[in-house]
Amino acid sequence: NVEVWKINRNGTGLTLITSTAGDVNFDYPTVAGSGGRVAVAAQGVATPGGGNPDGSFELFSMTSSGTNQRQLTNVSSGAAYWPAITRDGSMIYYMGTHDPVGSNATRRRQIFKINSDGSGTQQLTAHTFDRVLNFISTTGDGSVITYTGWNGSGSQQVYAINGNGTNDHQVTNEPSADSDVPSIAANGSLIAYVSNSTTDGQEPASSF
Repeated sequence: NVEVWKINRNGTGLTLITSTAGDVNFDYPTVAGSGGRVAVAAQGVATPGGGNPDGSFELFSMTSSGTNQRQLTNVSSGAAYWPAITRDGSMIYYMGTHDPVGSNATRRRQIFKINSDGSGTQQLTAHTFDRVLNFISTTGDGSVITYTGWNGSGSQQVYAINGNGTNDHQVTNEPSADSDVPSIAANGSLIAYVSNSTTDGQEPASSF
């Protein structure tokens, strides 16, 4: 199985925080700012609590010691994955190809948000083509979300959207290059990302 581990930043304290029986793979872990809560996606019929009979990707939350494991989503068709958790651990943003609130019948990749207790699911994007790709990142307070998406002309670009679903817009504009893996600062002042752009006349630092 692929389990969730934690480690102190100095390399000490390596600890297994999940221990599942059966075929389970955890992926995309994200940690709240204080380190007290973890959100993660898991795939497999033996996920914690046994509430995933179809084995699809579902979202889970737990304390950083592995206690209070809770399944947040219940996807019957599609998947829920790539979570990003707020600093206080109260809100989780994620990418989904499901239709939990009745506004994504085509099962396009959309961005959703959900409370850390599994309540209050909301769909933030409503794209009619597969613009949302991956790499969701959030500010500490959840006011701005960044992600990677197609711009409709064949390249990947960085996008940002407010945490309430407004002001969904393209941030980078490099038609002949791909921009990927955005990470936004906790205060929203800066977005770091990788690109194979040569707009500065230099060789790209990363290629896709």
